[in-house]
This record gives sequence, C-alpha cells and structure tokens, in this order.
Amino acid sequence: MRAVRVELRTPIRRTYTIEAMKTTLLLKAFLFILLVVIAVAAQTTSRVIMETQWTADYIKYRDETFKTFMERSEKVNVEFKLADYDHWDFRQDTGQLVFSNKGVKKVVADVQVAGDWTARNSWMWAWNNDSIEAPLKKEMFKVRDFGKEKNYYELITPEFRIMEEYAWSLTAIAGTIIKAKGAYRGQTGKGGYIYFLITDLKWVK
Repeated sequence: MRAVRVELRTPIRRTYTIEAMKTTLLLKAFLFILLVVIAVAAQTTSRVIMETQWTADYIKYRDETFKTFMERSEKVNVEFKLADYDHWDFRQDTGQLVFSNKGVKKVVADVQVAGDWTARNSWMWAWNNDSIEAPLKKEMFKVRDFGKEKNYYELITPEFRIMEEYAWSLTAIAGTIIKAKGAYRGQTGKGGYIYFLITDLKWVK
C-alpha cells in the first residue's frame, strides 16, 4: 500500500476538554495493550506449532550439541579475544570476518553464515537467504540435508519464529554438523543479528 501525503490548505484547530483528553488517552492505552497481547499470542502460537514438531530424539540431540559446541566456541572466543575488539567487518567477496581496534586489524576469520534473526522474532537459515552469496552458505545445505535425513523439522524449515536466545541453539547445531571451530554474532541494525560459524581464524601479524 502506498502512503499518500495530504496537505491541508487551512489549518484545523481542535479544542479538547479534560474529559475528552482522558478518554483519548485511555483509548490509546487500551489499543497499545491490545496490540501487545496480539503480538504475544502470535509468538506463543508460532512457538507452540514449532514445538509440536520436536521429537525426544531431536531435543536430546539439540541440547547435547548446544552444550558441546558452545563450550568449544567459548574457548576460541577467549583465545582470540573476540569480545574485546571495538569493530568487526564482514565482506561477502572474501568470506571473511575481520576484527579490529581503532582501525588496526587484529584477527581474520573465515566464516559461513548460519542464519539471521530479526527483531520480529524471525529466524531464517542462510541456505534460504538470497542476499547471502553462494560460497558463504554452501555448508549450510549440509545442515538442511541432515535435517531431512533425521526428520528434524527446524533444520528443514526455511524461516520460522523463535526467541532471540534460541538462535544460538540452531547455530550450535549447524556448527556441529559442519565442524566449525566456533561462532560469532554481529548486530545487523534494528535489533537484528547475523550468526557466523568460524571455520578458521588467525592473528593478523
């Protein structure tokens, strides 16, 4: 729908009584609460739908994978001090994630993109994202194929709604499947994040 701007030639002035203003404020508050309730209900319904696809086998695999992979990733993050740098750059033409301080490159990592999460609580696998260059998501098709083989619903669904914290569980599964050394997430604006899987990294000399 295209927004249309309407310009009024003659200013319209409105006079409100105290009671009218109170009514207006109450109406606005009610509408705000209603919108919040609708949003929460939509999120809950979506999450319940996804959870109905969870099998005992998947839950066990997911939880064990999360613990093992995140421990490995944390060791890499500590060793290369990935949380300490004031800037990171991602270039699709090189497939590298570059960490720097005050413009000086410190660490360079080869990465695959696992997926991205938006503030709308939406996760999209990189294998379904046309904006990600093919070389940077080629390993993610292994994740999708593994999901098909095991009938793990979340790994074969292109996009679905999740809470922010759960994105790490999906990233850990992908990292385990492609044997990544670690993971890193970067903010994409408007509260969203992109999740990288580090396949190799080195200090810049």
